[in-house]
Amino acid sequence: MIEHTCYCALPLDQLDAYRDAVWGLLRPGGRLLGAFLFFDDAGGPGLMQVAPGPAALLARFGGRFQTRHLQTAPEAFRPRGVPQLEVVFEKVD
Repeated sequence: MIEHTCYCALPLDQLDAYRDAVWGLLRPGGRLLGAFLFFDDAGGPGLMQVAPGPAALLARFGGRFQTRHLQTAPEAFRPRGVPQLEVVFEKVD
C-alpha cells in the first residue's frame, strides 16, 4: 500500500483509525510505503492537520508495524518545501 500526504490531512481523532484500517487491509507481512510530511510543532500549511516527526510516527505505528526503512527524503515536498519522511512499515500479526 502506498501513502503520500493523506495522513497529514486527517483530523487528529482519526489517526488511529487510519493506522488500523491500513493494518486491516494488508496481508501478513504486507508493507506500507509512505512519504509522510513532517513539520515542527508549529503545524503545517493549509489543510494539513498533523505531520509528525519520526518519533511520533513510530509511536503511532510501532505497535502494529515493524519499521523496515525510515529516513528523511533527499528533497522536500514541493511547492512548499515541506520535509518528508520515507517510511516502509511491515504488518506485524
